[in-house]
Amino acid sequence: SARDDEALERGGSFKTMKRPREEQAPDHTADSLPPADAAARRAAVPVICYRADLLPKFDASFYKGVREGARKVKEVVVPP
Repeated sequence: SARDDEALERGGSFKTMKRPREEQAPDHTADSLPPADAAARRAAVPVICYRADLLPKFDASFYKGVREGARKVKEVVVPP
């Protein structure tokens, strides 16, 4: 937009620019309101379900073999 162009000309960046509140998307819509216990969920300590040192080692030859036998069935391209 023209406002973005002006801010960039003044030395701003897209990371630092903020749109006026009335132009920003709402935090939540009626269909996406946070649950009643959202604050408790965010504050919860994460639980480690497995130890990384107990995971199986990466087997490059296995994945190479799988890749050689694979065939493309579909492709999705997402533009930047």
